[in-house]
Amino acid sequence: MTALILGSTVASATEVEPHSYHLPSQPLAVSLRAVAITSGRSIVAPADLVNGKRAPSLDGDFTPEEAIAALLVGSGLRQRAVGIGLIIERETAAQDVSAEANGSDIVVTGSRIRGAPVASPVIRLDQEAMRDAGQTSLADVARSIPQSFGGGQNPGVGANVGSANGINVGGAATINLRGLGSDATLTLLNGHRLAYNGSRQGIDVSAIPLGAVDRLEIVADGASALYGSDAVAGVANIILRRDYDGVRVEAEGGLATEGGYSRQRYGMTAGTRWRSGGIIASYEFARSTDLLSDERSFARTRPGVIIFPPLERHAIVLSGHQALTDTLTFEADLLFNRRKTEIGFPDNPAGDLSVSHTEQPSTSRSFAVAPALKLDLA
Repeated sequence: MTALILGSTVASATEVEPHSYHLPSQPLAVSLRAVAITSGRSIVAPADLVNGKRAPSLDGDFTPEEAIAALLVGSGLRQRAVGIGLIIERETAAQDVSAEANGSDIVVTGSRIRGAPVASPVIRLDQEAMRDAGQTSLADVARSIPQSFGGGQNPGVGANVGSANGINVGGAATINLRGLGSDATLTLLNGHRLAYNGSRQGIDVSAIPLGAVDRLEIVADGASALYGSDAVAGVANIILRRDYDGVRVEAEGGLATEGGYSRQRYGMTAGTRWRSGGIIASYEFARSTDLLSDERSFARTRPGVIIFPPLERHAIVLSGHQALTDTLTFEADLLFNRRKTEIGFPDNPAGDLSVSHTEQPSTSRSFAVAPALKLDLA
């Protein structure tokens, strides 16, 4: 990092006398240099911070600190005293987080202190960001998160993978932060815990229609001190649209560019809002074909194996809230999911499915209810 050392005259530690300045609007580096020469104070300003920035005009009698504060107004920079010198630096990240927190509610928090900034960085993906990335389901979103390992409970995990590292449980898709296992990532819905599925302790995020999701917030660092052992890898909070008013119909289809795989998805989301509450309902149907190893060059040495299983699912979510009094609110989230899938592989070295093979079809149903009463003590 290149830094500009502006002024080198040693001044007394107790010298705070004001000096007279008559500086026009000019490049910030030039104005800082003038203040350093006039005041005799050493000022260190990284070149990448001050280059391209202009300082306002300065006219009057000021101490060095007052003069620099006036020059840095609106620049996003601040001064910090080190000994008898001054360093120019960016405004602290904590101030940025605090300013952002004042503008919108943050449901996932890493502190028990109300209003405290989150200690770990929060990954925030809203509906628009998901769709701009071409993701059409929460399963696609979970697999695209850099901190989320593709193992755990996810479709496409092969039978040759040890169950400690990954397994396909009926086509369920889970968030597996840091690869520590799906049961090490606490997955919440509107801040509420959900029951694990019937095997391997995971939350199937594909059971939630994307049309009902407002955003996904992830704390990708360990949070077990606050949430317990199921948050060793981090916390993911799926936040549904709260006050959606209208109807939205969606249809999507796609084919793999190399062939051998296709999918389709249809969805409908409707909601309404009244003075003391609101409700939203969303339904999604999706179907995709299987992808065989014969259809990809990197897997043809083991023919007849299903790389990605066929999936068919119906997902419904219903969420509502109603103010009972000025301080008491009732909320409830309901989920239903029905999914069919199949995995298979040949039982002979030649990979000939017509000679012998194993098929493992599965059908799963899940239902979840998460009611809550919220009391505002403020």
